[in-house]
Amino acid sequence: MAILGKPSAALREDYARYHDAYVKIIDACRPGVTAGGVYDFAVETFAKLGWQYTSILVGHSVGAWWHQQEPIVARGRDLTLEEGMVLALEPHGLNPGPGFLHLQDMAVVRRVGPELLSTKFSTKEMFVIE
Repeated sequence: MAILGKPSAALREDYARYHDAYVKIIDACRPGVTAGGVYDFAVETFAKLGWQYTSILVGHSVGAWWHQQEPIVARGRDLTLEEGMVLALEPHGLNPGPGFLHLQDMAVVRRVGPELLSTKFSTKEMFVIE
């Protein structure tokens, strides 16, 4: 996600809140948790911000035949996450203020917590193009 032009203070604040929720959702991806459980956690996490989560998914696996393959992290999915699964996680932040915020990272499910694969640059701060 990139921002064209100087972001407002309100957008910077909303992005920081979104990023905090985003990190928590990624951290919820651990062995033994269901894909639907991660989705429900995302809904609850965004609700605490006063935002409604309306996306059909939080993330998906990747593979040779298609980029959105099992496990698909979506409502009601009972597939259990296992050690070593690779997920593309992209919980979208949608709220009345800035509208749509989107980050996506690749992570490996690990017992000690997800291992981030997409570490080229940090998303803690917005990528601003002025």
